[in-house]
Amino acid sequence: MKAYNDGRTATYTNLKSNIKDHLTLSRFQTISTLGQGASGIVYLVEDKETDIKYALKSINLQYLSKKEKQNVSSEAELLRVITGPTVIKFFDSFSENNHIYILMEYAEGGSLAYLIQTRKMMGKKFTEEQIFM
Repeated sequence: MKAYNDGRTATYTNLKSNIKDHLTLSRFQTISTLGQGASGIVYLVEDKETDIKYALKSINLQYLSKKEKQNVSSEAELLRVITGPTVIKFFDSFSENNHIYILMEYAEGGSLAYLIQTRKMMGKKFTEEQIFM
């Protein structure tokens, strides 16, 4: 939940319907890069209208083969239908400037891979409670 200075509150759920109507890249302010992989870059962005932070995956379509472009569409569709308490929420996807953008929930604690790596380096294990939250 996001709390505003004037006492209003907003949740990801009630923002989802508001996002789709106005979804363009200009709506978001890039804060930092969260990660980069073979298929794209994930940015931490903030919605200029609501001050909510999101993860925005950017995939450049310019050099992708037809098959790779189909895979990008499949990824967006898969994220759209998968839900669960341990799955990052998908909000929407849109195309702009020869890129596909996938808007997702921002997990402040980082990725699962990062958490596992950090715990391993510290010599700590996850508690049973942490695993089955």
